[in-house]
Amino acid sequence: MKTYTIYQSQQDVLEKISDGQVITVQLGEMKVYVKRVGLSFFAFERYCPHSGADLKKAHIHEGRELTCPMHGYCYDMVNGREVRGRSRSLKVFGAILSENGLEIFGSY
Repeated sequence: MKTYTIYQSQQDVLEKISDGQVITVQLGEMKVYVKRVGLSFFAFERYCPHSGADLKKAHIHEGRELTCPMHGYCYDMVNGREVRGRSRSLKVFGAILSENGLEIFGSY
C-alpha cells in the first residue's frame, strides 16, 4: 500500500485546508478530492460511481457518510459502499493528520 504525504507538517495542513474545504490532490496518476471536516480528513474519488456527478460539493454528515449532490446516493466513507446497495462502491482512501502532514493511503 502506497502512502502519499501532502504538506510538510500538521500546522501546514491546518493552515492550508480550511474546515469544510475540498482540495484536489494528485496521487500518482489519480486525482482525488480531500475534504476537511473539523480535524478529520476524507479522501475519495472525484466522481459519483452512480451517475458520474462531480463530488466536490458533496456533503459529509455524521463524520461517516458522503451524500452525492445530484441524486442523494450516500456512501460510507470507511468502506466506500453505497449504504442502500444501489451502485458500485466509491473509492475511498485513508487520510490521517500527522506531525509530518496529511498522509493519504490505500489502493490507487
